[in-house]
Amino acid sequence: MIVPETSLPDRARLSDAPADGAPGALPTGLRSVWALAWPVTIAMLSESLVGLADMLMVSQLGATAVAAVGTGGQIVSAAMVTMTAVGTGTMALVARHIGAGEPDE
Repeated sequence: MIVPETSLPDRARLSDAPADGAPGALPTGLRSVWALAWPVTIAMLSESLVGLADMLMVSQLGATAVAAVGTGGQIVSAAMVTMTAVGTGTMALVARHIGAGEPDE
C-alpha cells in the first residue's frame, strides 16, 4: 500500500527536495539516513582495517600464523553477524509492541 506523502508527518517524509534548497544538498530523508549510517560505516571500515593490520603483522611468522588469524577473524565476524541479527529482531519486536500501544509486553 502506498501512502500519499501529504498524509505523512513532516519527520517521516522522504522528500526529493534539498533540505536547505542549495544546489547539490542532500534530500532531507537521505540526510537523516546518512546521519545514522556514517558511524556504522566507519566502524565496519575500522574493523576491516584492524583485520588487515593483524594479517600484516602476523605474516612475518609464517603460513600457520596467517591461517590462525584468518580463522579467528571468521569466528569474530560470525559472532558479530549473530549479534546483529539478534539486535535487529529485538528492535522489530520492540517497535511492534510500542506501535500497538503495548510497551510493557
